[in-house]
Amino acid sequence: QENYAPFPATIISPTSGASVDAIDGKIKLSWQGNDPDEGDNLIYTIYFDRVDGLQDYIEENISETSLEVSVESGGTYYWRVKTSDGKSSSFTLVYSFIVN
Repeated sequence: QENYAPFPATIISPTSGASVDAIDGKIKLSWQGNDPDEGDNLIYTIYFDRVDGLQDYIEENISETSLEVSVESGGTYYWRVKTSDGKSSSFTLVYSFIVN
């Protein structure tokens, strides 16, 4: 039986180039995963930084499809999502957004 890599997650928000308003110094990252193999459980690793979205992850092996993160007004942030089905994985492109 073959196993196919999960599709890269679909970024829901914030999208690349977005300007977002923080609530109490936080925003919510959200995404959606999909896998061509029925029954595979997807887990996610979230990379989030102010450099390039390629630095160390901030959360690993979570099953949720959203994550609240702390931000500062006026900052530019970068993020990407790694989707894994336990055998294979895929990455989104790096997305960036600005906090108002």
